[in-house]
Amino acid sequence: FEVLSDTDEQQTLELARQLERFHNFMLHFSGSGSFTPVIPTRVFVITRPAAVGALTDRKAPISAFGTRRANYFVLHESSSEAMLETAFREYARYIGRSRGPSGHPVWYLEGLAQLVSTVRFRDGVLELGRTPTETFRLIQKRSITIVEEPDATYVSRPVRPKKKFLRSLILRDDARVQSPEDSALLRSAAWAFVHYLYFDLDDTQAARWQRNARFLAAMEGGMQPERAFEAAFETGIDEMEEEIFTHSRFGPRRY
Repeated sequence: FEVLSDTDEQQTLELARQLERFHNFMLHFSGSGSFTPVIPTRVFVITRPAAVGALTDRKAPISAFGTRRANYFVLHESSSEAMLETAFREYARYIGRSRGPSGHPVWYLEGLAQLVSTVRFRDGVLELGRTPTETFRLIQKRSITIVEEPDATYVSRPVRPKKKFLRSLILRDDARVQSPEDSALLRSAAWAFVHYLYFDLDDTQAARWQRNARFLAAMEGGMQPERAFEAAFETGIDEMEEEIFTHSRFGPRRY
């Protein structure tokens, strides 16, 4: 990582340390142990009000882009926590892109990036699974509602989603839609499904991984998405969505 920042030296070094720690975490968590970046990741931290305004006044604010020579992140959020979330999410996306065709559907890679965006390393404890900021904003607007663990920061009541977001994810394999809100909802649904796959409270970790591995292997083998889903999880997409959004409990796990 190369970090260029208009903040003080201590904050810049701490960001660099967090990024290096996150890189090592991703090598193990995502099965990317053999991944070696072939280009540098250059991180620009911009906090001066005039510069931030020039970035955020755009219809689509810049957060990441890449060239053949380097991968670039532009962090302009108002807090260090928000900057870390953006940086972690974009680096996870970068790893997903860099590994080439893996057979993993787009929604899975996006859901994984959303899941790890809120990982935190504090006092020897790794915290994973907290709700991403974008999803929390949708909860506030009542566009989506989930149940969280009692010790989570954000708590909301369960309700069945108005739209079949999980079906849209599985069958379309594409989070790019016309409406920005629908696109955000699809990203949140990807996060919720991947969170469920990792942390479903009614299943053992081994069984979760086996079901998920069967599903991804079937997709990689060219099986039609809905058939692959039903064969691996032994339930329908709509039934799984209701289970995820009305019965599962979301929130951070600590290790």
